[in-house]
Amino acid sequence: MRREMTLIALIPGLIWGSAHATSTPWTVSTTSADASFHGTLQCDKTPRPGPFQQCTLSLNQGDNTPLEVQRVFINGGMPAHGHGLPTSPQASADKQPGHYLIKGLKFSMPGDWVLDASFQHQGTLQTLRFEF
Repeated sequence: MRREMTLIALIPGLIWGSAHATSTPWTVSTTSADASFHGTLQCDKTPRPGPFQQCTLSLNQGDNTPLEVQRVFINGGMPAHGHGLPTSPQASADKQPGHYLIKGLKFSMPGDWVLDASFQHQGTLQTLRFEF
C-alpha cells in the first residue's frame, strides 16, 4: 500500500515538469540546387509526433534578399514509409518580409521526414526541400 501512495504522489510532479519544460527553437535550412534560393524552417520545438508544430519559414534569394511571394505551398512526408503528412499545413505571410507562418503542421510518428515549400517565382515553380 505504501508503494502505491508514493507513485501517486510522484505522478503530478512528472506531468507538471514535462508540461512546463523550456525548449530551444529547432532550425533546419536548405538551399536550392542552383543556389538561387535559401530557406530556413524554425519551429518552437524539435519536431515530434503528437502536437501541432509552431513553425516559421523564411525565404531568401541567393543574395540574401527576403523573398516575398503570393503563396507558399507546404507538403511533405516520410519517403521511407511511403506516406505524406497527416495534416494539410498552410503557410501565410508574416509581418516580416520573406517570413511565412505555418499552421496545421503535425507529425504522426518518429523518423526521417521531408517538408517541401513550393512557390512561384517569375513564373516558375520552385521547391525547397527540408530533410530532417
